[in-house]
Amino acid sequence: MASSLYRLKFVYLLSFLSTFHHIATRSFSSVQPLCHGHERSYLLQFKESFVINKTASIDPSAYPKVASWTLEGNNSDCCLWDGVQCDEFTGHVIGLDLHCSCLYGSINSSSSLFNLVHLQRLNLAYNHFNYSQIPSTVSNLSKLTYLSLSNSVFSSQIPLEFSQLSQMSSLDLSFNHDLEIKKPSLGRLVENLTLLEELDLSGVSIISIVPNILANLSSLTSLRLSDCQLNGEFPIGIFKLPNLRVLDLLHKKGLTGYLPDFQRSSPLEKMVLANTSFSGKLPASIGNLVSLTVIEMWRCNFSWFIPSSLGNLTNLNFLDLSLNTFKGHIPSSLGQIPNSIFNLENLEFLDLSTNNYTAKVEFDNETSDNTTLQKFENLGFGRCNLSKFPDFLVNQDELRWLVLDTNKIHGQVPEWFWNVSKENLEVIDLSCNFLTSLGQHPILLPWTHLAILALTSNKLQGSLPIPSFSTLQYHVSNNSFTGKIPELICNMGSLQVPDLSINNLSGSLPQCLHNFVGVTIGQVVSARNHDLLMKTFGMRKLQRGLI
Repeated sequence: MASSLYRLKFVYLLSFLSTFHHIATRSFSSVQPLCHGHERSYLLQFKESFVINKTASIDPSAYPKVASWTLEGNNSDCCLWDGVQCDEFTGHVIGLDLHCSCLYGSINSSSSLFNLVHLQRLNLAYNHFNYSQIPSTVSNLSKLTYLSLSNSVFSSQIPLEFSQLSQMSSLDLSFNHDLEIKKPSLGRLVENLTLLEELDLSGVSIISIVPNILANLSSLTSLRLSDCQLNGEFPIGIFKLPNLRVLDLLHKKGLTGYLPDFQRSSPLEKMVLANTSFSGKLPASIGNLVSLTVIEMWRCNFSWFIPSSLGNLTNLNFLDLSLNTFKGHIPSSLGQIPNSIFNLENLEFLDLSTNNYTAKVEFDNETSDNTTLQKFENLGFGRCNLSKFPDFLVNQDELRWLVLDTNKIHGQVPEWFWNVSKENLEVIDLSCNFLTSLGQHPILLPWTHLAILALTSNKLQGSLPIPSFSTLQYHVSNNSFTGKIPELICNMGSLQVPDLSINNLSGSLPQCLHNFVGVTIGQVVSARNHDLLMKTFGMRKLQRGLI
């Protein structure tokens, strides 16, 4: 009996101690420790080393976060300052987020920033550091796991000491166009960063080959190396990294490579190889990349046939294979651009322009319900051997740009065309076809946000179509338009050099066109070409954040 009573008392005691510990822990942890005085001093010294200048940050929402860093009033706890994060137990400064903070000035090796040795996260993106070099004393911040210096006007060589930041998981040095990686090489800089998950060096000058060591970074989820001047053959092993979701190699014509056989286990979501010299086939195994949302491969050297397995990529919303040398029919799984393209129900951007299709692309929608098809934002079918306007456009009301240039479309523009995406279309390119009439088009075209209208090199007759006031580029040369140039053309307040050449226009120029040097009714030098449109489209893709 005594033994049982003893055990019962012991259980009660343990329960009491556990409850006391729980209450005490909660009580103590609810009291945030004050920041350390020496770290507060380092932060104030760092603040004083810069001028606050609104133009130092290009983001319109930027504001000087360091303005709250002051000892006045009850504001001495630096852990409460804007952009400062402290450890809840030790009080040490472990995070500093000063992106878009209007900081202007240089950072040197003696900056008090590098005394904050407990820092784990540092974001200084979108400031102006006056072309200073990243100091070698950055290695003092050995606990850093996250570092962003994007768009911050650093220059010169990235110091080798970067390689000592072995805890780094996210490194973004992008769009510092005067920053370079030469000696030491990219391979030397990243060889010890084995925990890297995100690496963005876009816009940094890296005149070298892509090091094979990147294929050993098994934790890598995002690799962005656009516009870096890299050359040589891209290591195929990088495509096979087990956690890689984003690969961006945009704009490196010196970079060659081939696509591997992809495994179903690949988590790739975005693959951007545009304007590189990648070549060969699109492997049928690309259909295994079921997580893909973006394929951007315009202006590469890919050839052969487009594999029907692309139709498996039901999460795809952006597909641009233009300006390659694909041949044959468009695969039926893509909708034969009959119907299977419409199986990709999330697809918003589709550009298959300028390839070597040997048979015309037919849009057979007789078995499709146009009212239930997905809504596209961008469609490009230039040089696709089309013989008519795709009927499925009738119910498209979210299109931003439509390119049907250099096909074999004859006759009159259908009446329904004037109702397509009235409030959204920004680009219409119908040039280099065999169109003879715009039909009963309205005097002012209905698209309220139209920026580019290209009707060049058709057989169009009748009066000139006049776009809305927002038009920037207006190309109607090499047709048979007749009559006077309407004064309404002066409503296009944003108009750049218009191209009205090689038509049968008569009368005098409207007064507003006298501002354009060299404009005549007879001949005007044409500014329109496919590269111009592709450049415009490419800029819009970047602005929309698709890569």
